[in-house]
Amino acid sequence: MKTISLKKVSAVAVASLGFGLLSVVPANAAEDNITTIKATAITLASAVTNTNTVGSTVAVNWGTAVNAGVTPAAAKSIRYTAYLSSTPAGGGTIASAALGTCGQAAANGAVTCAAATYPAALGGTSEVVAVSGIALLTTNVATTAAAVTASSTVGSGSFTFTPAVAGTYVMTVWQDSNVDGIVNASEATNTISITVSATPAASAGASTIFTDSDGTYDGAPDAASTAANKIFHTKTPTSQAAGMRITINNTSGTAIFRTGGTFVAEQSGSGLVACTDTEGTFTEGTTKTRYASLTSLANNIVACALWSDGTAGKGTTTYKWIDAAGVSTTLGTTTSVFYGAIAKIVAKQNHTIAKSTAATLGIGTAAPSGADVENTPAVTLTITDADGNLVSDIAAGTITAVTSNSSVMTSTISYAESSGAGAGDGFAGNGNYNVRVNSSTNTSGSTATLTFRALGADGVTYVTSPALTYTLGGTPASSVLTLDKTTYAVGQEAVATITVKDSAGNAVYDTDHAGYFAAATGLTSTLALVKTLYGATALSTLGGKAVSKFNAPSVSGTMTITGTALDKPSALSASATITDGNAALLTQIDALNAKIVALNALIAKIMKKLGVK
Repeated sequence: MKTISLKKVSAVAVASLGFGLLSVVPANAAEDNITTIKATAITLASAVTNTNTVGSTVAVNWGTAVNAGVTPAAAKSIRYTAYLSSTPAGGGTIASAALGTCGQAAANGAVTCAAATYPAALGGTSEVVAVSGIALLTTNVATTAAAVTASSTVGSGSFTFTPAVAGTYVMTVWQDSNVDGIVNASEATNTISITVSATPAASAGASTIFTDSDGTYDGAPDAASTAANKIFHTKTPTSQAAGMRITINNTSGTAIFRTGGTFVAEQSGSGLVACTDTEGTFTEGTTKTRYASLTSLANNIVACALWSDGTAGKGTTTYKWIDAAGVSTTLGTTTSVFYGAIAKIVAKQNHTIAKSTAATLGIGTAAPSGADVENTPAVTLTITDADGNLVSDIAAGTITAVTSNSSVMTSTISYAESSGAGAGDGFAGNGNYNVRVNSSTNTSGSTATLTFRALGADGVTYVTSPALTYTLGGTPASSVLTLDKTTYAVGQEAVATITVKDSAGNAVYDTDHAGYFAAATGLTSTLALVKTLYGATALSTLGGKAVSKFNAPSVSGTMTITGTALDKPSALSASATITDGNAALLTQIDALNAKIVALNALIAKIMKKLGVK
């Protein structure tokens, strides 16, 4: 720790200021400072918003009380001097001084005071002499000045410095009445000790990475967009794939100390990246590279953009912060897929029976809930390029359907790319498309196939899916309830199935049949069940069946499940025997115990006849 002697302060102050001191005060300033305007007390306080860490600006507010009752001919000058009287080795020097009119206006900044607290005719000046860390503050005061007591938010002015290392710093402030650069016994003086902590390291957990789903960076990323979202984009060269917003915070959750640090974005696999510390939209003219770095950041927010390099494949962008000491912290990553032309279409058929009167089948939204048949896609298409990369952002009309018989199934479809947020498509995500199809009015039992297709790389040849077969079905006319077994153990899994046919004896179309049950209780059981079977008036069928799994009752006996449907026959009924293996074992144990009791009685009788005691 270094200590600055008063003699050294005197020598440096006088040598550095020289006659420059006299240029800012009247010729008789020294006499007036000594005889008419004099500080009687100085108070010091660290600013409340200061973090007191290496590299940050440390601010000390100062307050003063001057002698009263003396009326000079005019406002006179009074000078305050501050220096770091003790610092850790290599600690730093005072950087600035500022007058105010009493009250901290900004973090570690100038202090402002109200006229009621300090004279309206303040008119002071500040001089900062960086040599040897001495700061001078000159202010004009009147004898009517009220005392100002410094606090963490209030002062007559402030002195600031930027610590270079952690440790304890001591600042001394005094009123140099006779302008000799020496702290005399008659001059008001005070010191304050400030502990400075090491700069907190960058933190991946406290930092954030957001991506823009529209492929641009506009300073306001989508609220729901996160680094976990994979980016999908065409491999077309120089095409912008995404914009990212990286906020770099330290382990305290505040902005990193930027001085001497470097932000890095590294691209592996396909893709190119560019970054800037100016928030705004990137243009195609921005330099693109595999390794982007930024120094001397304007703030702790960095904007990056991702472009295609013309190749198909997966890519990863890794974001890092390297501090002045060379310590590297990985802030996070974003992943990307650059795809080529459509090369393969795989179709998963979820519905097979369409309505025999023209109607839509399934749902074609981005996030189907899967709560019932109506909220499940009729078909889910998975589309990839020649390298197996999922192809995203396919425009409406790109995928078409070909029907084998338009009088049964039309070629009209609607679709949306999966957002990965719906259970109805298994949270499929990018490159998967939920499709709704349409039937024509025709006879129940009529069939047709649908083939889904899109133009391939040459723009002429179609890539097609396997053909899917659809059958027409009518509305419910008859129903049968069955169980998968005639006997169940207590608590065993069981399956109830309602098979529903139309008036032609064919399976009814796939949908949620409104008003199917007479009561919202659906089916009831003679033995208590853990869950309600078909607990609604509607019934969802796929392939003409509605299946419900449940557990057998917890007690033995005959379980009879019944319900009332609004079609014919209206009565639904199925029975099964519930067995309890433990109950049978207990019966056997009871029988054995009875035999043991009888045997003991017989032995006692024989012993009595024999006279055995």
